[in-house]
Amino acid sequence: MKKKKLKVIGIILGCAVVLLTGIAIYSYYNFPISVYAPKAYKYAGNVQLDKEMTVSEVKADVEKMIDIMEGTHPIFLEKQSKEYKEA
Repeated sequence: MKKKKLKVIGIILGCAVVLLTGIAIYSYYNFPISVYAPKAYKYAGNVQLDKEMTVSEVKADVEKMIDIMEGTHPIFLEKQSKEYKEA
């Protein structure tokens, strides 16, 4: 009698483990996992979107964007290729 009870309890626990594992795998692949919550945008002043920039301001902006891309993009984590440096 005790063996039968233990067998039934074992089967129930086994089914529960399989069910919970299935739910965990389904959730992992179908629901996004967020590591952080993005901060709300704070308005930092009077921004002029239609302002015309001078040539020197455009060149400085381009250099700044290139530095940002080279510092953050995964392709630049190892080393810059000869072709990239030449270009």
